[in-house]
Amino acid sequence: MAKRIEYNSIQYLRAVAALGVVAHHLAVQFPRFGSTLELPEFLSAGVDLFFIISGFIMWMTTRESDITPAQFYRKRIVRVVPLYWLVTSFLVLVAFAAPSVLQSGAFDLNHIIASYLFVPYPHPVVDAIYPILVPGWTLNYEMFFYAIFGAALFLPVTARLWAVGGLLILLSVFGAVTSPTNAALKFWTDSILIEFLFGMLIAALLSSGRLTLGRVPAWTLIIAGLVLVAIPGISTHGLSRTWFFGVPAAMILIGAVSLDAIGDIGRWRIPKLLGDASYSIYLSHGITLSAMSHVWQRLNLGGEPIAILAFCIAGMSAAIIVGIAVYFFVERPLTGAFMPRNRQVPKPA
Repeated sequence: MAKRIEYNSIQYLRAVAALGVVAHHLAVQFPRFGSTLELPEFLSAGVDLFFIISGFIMWMTTRESDITPAQFYRKRIVRVVPLYWLVTSFLVLVAFAAPSVLQSGAFDLNHIIASYLFVPYPHPVVDAIYPILVPGWTLNYEMFFYAIFGAALFLPVTARLWAVGGLLILLSVFGAVTSPTNAALKFWTDSILIEFLFGMLIAALLSSGRLTLGRVPAWTLIIAGLVLVAIPGISTHGLSRTWFFGVPAAMILIGAVSLDAIGDIGRWRIPKLLGDASYSIYLSHGITLSAMSHVWQRLNLGGEPIAILAFCIAGMSAAIIVGIAVYFFVERPLTGAFMPRNRQVPKPA
């Protein structure tokens, strides 16, 4: 059995994933300025990295624990739900009071209820299965994975990987074969679920000592993953994002945690802070960028390339600052309020 290791790279990769998604969503604001510029598609791969990291963390934090399904569900709910519901409630109030302010929002009661319950439901404005807080579509997958993984805690640890992995694969195959039209069924049988399994497999191999890479192979995997994920147009070749984004993201994770295992990754304050605040950044960035674009419009700063570059810098900076503020002044106190008094607020996972 491998020795216990502090995987600093996980928090750093969470920061990379969150900032990649923020950068990807900058382009959503460009049409407001009359710009047709686009940003690289691979920035959205932060989502895939998040899913793989989630599978990795769930395995690592439970493999030697006697945690019960009820305790697991409680921790996951306390970690995810309070801040998500708070931000969702803010958008619900805006959708009710001033729907014209939202770029992709409308007051639809069924959609709102589904959003709170993490149930996939067609968005009333955007042609996609999104909750009212659009980035929350990833949390619908996360909560579905948690439901499956938590139930598997009834099983011996040796059977969990097979049970969870087998079910995720079966769901993905079912979706590919039947192409369901029901929104929830279509969502819950997407092959993106396999990315959680990628993370679990990496964690299982690493923790068992069967995955050991030296410095050169680890860096080779990281660089190869970065190159593969950035190949322009690869997503148009009919492959699922599980393969054109998920596999390279898994390669990056393997390389990073392997460097952790040999002691090459230290504790770096700013990357760790960004990783700690990644959930707050992720949930708040859409509102921040939308507000920034309103200001940009009112100031009539234009959509020329140099102005777009300035907006990207300002938008990224604002999203980070607001996200960190939300982390310290909202997320941590809110999470702490729902934790038992004899326990500390858990680190983001």
